[in-house]
Amino acid sequence: MIMRIIAEQDIYRQTLQEALSVIDLDVRTYAKEADVKEYENDILLFVLDDHNNQSAKKLSQSQSVFAIGEVVDSDHDFIQLFQPTVRLGAMVQSIASYLKHKAQQQSLTPVKMGGYTLDPRSNQLTSKKDSDLIKLTEKEQDILLFLYAQRDAPVSRQALLDEVWGYAQDVETHTLETHIYRLRQKIEQDPTEPSFLMTNDHGYYLNLEI
Repeated sequence: MIMRIIAEQDIYRQTLQEALSVIDLDVRTYAKEADVKEYENDILLFVLDDHNNQSAKKLSQSQSVFAIGEVVDSDHDFIQLFQPTVRLGAMVQSIASYLKHKAQQQSLTPVKMGGYTLDPRSNQLTSKKDSDLIKLTEKEQDILLFLYAQRDAPVSRQALLDEVWGYAQDVETHTLETHIYRLRQKIEQDPTEPSFLMTNDHGYYLNLEI
């Protein structure tokens, strides 16, 4: 697997490449995002600045994007957002954990949940009713898999944050709600009256009877 580091300043490219040498990755560095010609299924690491801030946020919807720096809003799906001054050890640990998660994910088989089938290997949800393919982000898939593992037992907001985001204390307060909202927009016929991804006083759960 290739990790591509995009950083305008030489010091960031050199330091990050050296820090990531402990992980079994092919690490390549670039001064700007336009220099990256191919990045399908690669891991991108951005040192955010005025030039690549928007690029990182856009790519984060479909790519494996790590970011160092500040993001103007919280509507992103980064695996981890590292604020200055970044701790290289924490970054390396987070990337290593992500790679382990991806390896485990690749060994999974499709999961039938209610009226849907989720294929963790491709991040795709298929509706039994109309055979539509729904592309999910990593976080959306993790939410569904964790809720499915609990069957119909409601999961609290904090439990979801702990399981899906790990370092929950660093997550914006509305991050989970934003992801749930977007997920319902994708999978529910009427997102305002959900029939699959449900909520009650005790938390979130999946209605597996549909």
